Amino acid sequence: MHIPTVKQKRYTFHQSTPICRIQPKMATCQFFNKVDTLCEKLAESGAQSCIVVLGQSLLPNGEPPLVLKKRIDLAAQVHHKSHAELIVSGADVAKVGKSEAEIMLELLLDTNCVASTAVHTEKKAMNTIQNAIFPVPILTKLLCNTVVLITSDFHMPRAALLFEFAFNQHDFSGDILCLAADSGLPHLPARVPRPWQCWSCNDDISTWHFCERCEHELKKLEIYSKRKHKTFPGLSDNRMSLALQQLQELLCQSSSCG
Repeated sequence: MHIPTVKQKRYTFHQSTPICRIQPKMATCQFFNKVDTLCEKLAESGAQSCIVVLGQSLLPNGEPPLVLKKRIDLAAQVHHKSHAELIVSGADVAKVGKSEAEIMLELLLDTNCVASTAVHTEKKAMNTIQNAIFPVPILTKLLCNTVVLITSDFHMPRAALLFEFAFNQHDFSGDILCLAADSGLPHLPARVPRPWQCWSCNDDISTWHFCERCEHELKKLEIYSKRKHKTFPGLSDNRMSLALQQLQELLCQSSSCG
């Protein structure tokens, strides 16, 4: 009996044939200047969002400085309109016996528009990069894919940069919506010497002028820029330039700065 043979169809792949590779989504920052605009963005996206509020060193008597109160007031407004859960991040940097996160929780509850069940505390972060890294497990547990980052105006350029870098390094690809709180700091001339040049003056950081805080942040960013490829691998020159430009603009807006 004759059994017919079936010819196998051959497929050839040419080197010129493009191979489609799915690039992982990267965390990126978007900047907002109004609560309503940001909350509209959250509502349109339908994303699972969470508000991350950054701490600030407490006063020597353990009380929260004005800068921190302003951040909490803004966070409460966003929570009230979006119902997003909150993460407050900050250790006891000032060594006063209570963490910044605990104080922020108290301030949020005092607003009477935030329930304790809506707030998660992160009490170990001693600096901004840790503020970005340590909340990631909480964000992952909450299935959060959009973060509302709240800190002060002078702090936001550097904080946003570090959050973007840390999230990408830890494979957290959520969007970062940045909303800066007015620091409430005085727009007075920068002093000579600068507070960080004269620690013997025992001048608490909460008493620094707005332009002094901006200038100090700018100096930190300039240090980052010089050692970027070693300390922040993968961070683009354009992203660093944007952060530097944002701080320089803040300095220019503070007309009292010389």
